[in-house]
Amino acid sequence: MGSNAFRTWLLCVVVIGLLVGAASAQEKSGEEKTKEQKTNEGEEVVQLPRVTVSTTRLPDVPLDLRRYPGQVRSVTEKEIETSGADTVPEIIKTEPGITLYNLTGNSFEPTLDMRGFSGEPITTTTVILDGVRVNNPGLNSVDWSLIPVKDLQGIQVIPGTQSIFGRNTLAGVVNLQTKRGGPVPEATFEVAGGSFGHQRYRGSVGGPVGDFDYYLGFTQELADGFRDDSDSDVTQFFTKVGRRIGNPGTDVTLSYLFVDDSLGRPGSLTEAQLAQDRTQSANLPPGDSIERTLHAGTLNVRQNLPAGFSVALNAFIRNVQQDSFDVFLSGGTSQTKTDITTGGGIAQVTHEATPFDRRNVFVVGVEYTQSDTMGTDSGTFPSDQETDGKTLGVFFQDSFDLIPEVLILSAGGRYDYDRIDFSDKLDPTKDRLRTFGRFNPMAGLTWVATNPDPEVVVYFSYSEGSRSPTVNELFAFAPFSSNPTLEAPTSRTFELGTRVRVGESFQGTMALFQTDVKDEILFVPTGPFTGMNENVDETRRRGVELTLRGRYGELVDGFVNYSYIQATFETDALLVSGLAREGNDIPLVPRNRVGWGVNVYPIEGLTVSLTGLYVGSQFLSGDEANQGQPLPAYYVMNGKVRYRWGPLTLFLQGNNITNSEYETWGLAFGPRFMPAPGISFLAGAVLELSGFYE
Repeated sequence: MGSNAFRTWLLCVVVIGLLVGAASAQEKSGEEKTKEQKTNEGEEVVQLPRVTVSTTRLPDVPLDLRRYPGQVRSVTEKEIETSGADTVPEIIKTEPGITLYNLTGNSFEPTLDMRGFSGEPITTTTVILDGVRVNNPGLNSVDWSLIPVKDLQGIQVIPGTQSIFGRNTLAGVVNLQTKRGGPVPEATFEVAGGSFGHQRYRGSVGGPVGDFDYYLGFTQELADGFRDDSDSDVTQFFTKVGRRIGNPGTDVTLSYLFVDDSLGRPGSLTEAQLAQDRTQSANLPPGDSIERTLHAGTLNVRQNLPAGFSVALNAFIRNVQQDSFDVFLSGGTSQTKTDITTGGGIAQVTHEATPFDRRNVFVVGVEYTQSDTMGTDSGTFPSDQETDGKTLGVFFQDSFDLIPEVLILSAGGRYDYDRIDFSDKLDPTKDRLRTFGRFNPMAGLTWVATNPDPEVVVYFSYSEGSRSPTVNELFAFAPFSSNPTLEAPTSRTFELGTRVRVGESFQGTMALFQTDVKDEILFVPTGPFTGMNENVDETRRRGVELTLRGRYGELVDGFVNYSYIQATFETDALLVSGLAREGNDIPLVPRNRVGWGVNVYPIEGLTVSLTGLYVGSQFLSGDEANQGQPLPAYYVMNGKVRYRWGPLTLFLQGNNITNSEYETWGLAFGPRFMPAPGISFLAGAVLELSGFYE
């Protein structure tokens, strides 16, 4: 990172810190009016939102964040809309502890993980959309272009091992909720265009119809891309119909999501190619590409019952058809067609009571998922494979006030049984059946001090997790090597943290955590496009995460997020790539990350925003021995100007406005790197209408 960029980053962090300090001091000053006085005088009260969370498998009884023994970071509908982002990772990239990079060269296909997990060979973060796990059953990866960002109502990032959410959730959960129609008819239309041939067309409408509510959303994103062969075309259609009966009583929603995308994949470049032209493609014509079509239906039901009981039900079916074409630099091609059908459901019962005048919330549930994956490759390495996967999970959790509203005990656990039935139609000798099962407990203690101001929460938690090896880890497509004897990794996580809130204008959090993993699976490259997966006896992640958020009246608000994470081998491991010694860093995990943002409101209707992200150096993929040159640290800054005049909003956003040259990912073999885009702009207009019919 250049000295000018560093000084800019440092200056902005200092400014945010001063703003936060001013907000804290203002709340404590006797010269400020109280909230009640402002309300009586008819002035608008500007405050940071209080967060309620849903840390159960399905949302049911809202839980005040003060009662939860962990961190939950929420992104509101307004923040999603004003971000201008095309994918969920782009929205949450400034949150602490995020691992984010690009493997394909297309902006719609980032890789995301959390808390020192590198996303290789698979992500250990679970992504939930309206109660449905959307991780790919073959790779546990997430196809972010298949998530309708513009139709999201909220995002909750829950870092750390989340036992209740089931297998493969060692790093955390990203919980997504889609929009639904409200009591007033509303419509939104957006048109935008900018650098690299980027075009966006979006429209949505929602509202009541008799006893029902409805929502329809449509988005199309087109782009030529920052590099050759990185064209993208993403079309998304989302609709939801709901009905509420009683208050509270019955709540039913039925949704359908259709996505059709076509994405170019220009691939990684050598150092010589980077120096020559960062925008070139690594591939010979016609280049790597992928096309996908998604059909997904989701039913959610919530029903209140007598005596403090309630029931939440979820049922879903998803089908993804995928056609990918790859050209290997070492020679040969791959033409892979994949058809994945996944279905299942969840039944969850909640009981809320106050025995001995102490609140108790008990949840128990069962989750079942079945997936059928068919994949064929007609390229250089032909294959015809089919996998039948079944997963059954049973879970419970309880939250009990040892001291009412002051000391809360949380406990629970989940048992998962995973069955993977693999068949190879070209070579039946490779047919295998693997099963995995484990019970993972969790427990936590939360202490709350709400009087006098400031409000302070201190918590401690312990949780265990596990993940089953995926089909692609056990039975890889050529030229990668299979390893059907892989063991299931398990984890133990300890976390100590605090949350502080001063008045309504300042809040901060801190979390200290350690996650010990046994039998972790690492992808070990043996060349630019070859490699295999291996178990490593012991690894560890430990670190600290800090967040500060504040606002000063109606003029400015901002945040600063910082994380320091050590991801290390805890035993010597002789891997294909070399000897990884105890204490070596796990590749692709930066130790330092700083994200910041500030919004200024100089006049009515005008918002000026700046965000910045600093990512520290990290070892390249495949450099478990830590012998090579690390991927350099980088810093990127984005900005946006929005002006709202009645129902019309005009905006201009700039990404990488300092035009930094940096790479988010690198491979030790070659070495090869994935360049990030230079400066770009997007301008557009949004029209929002409300109450246009009775």
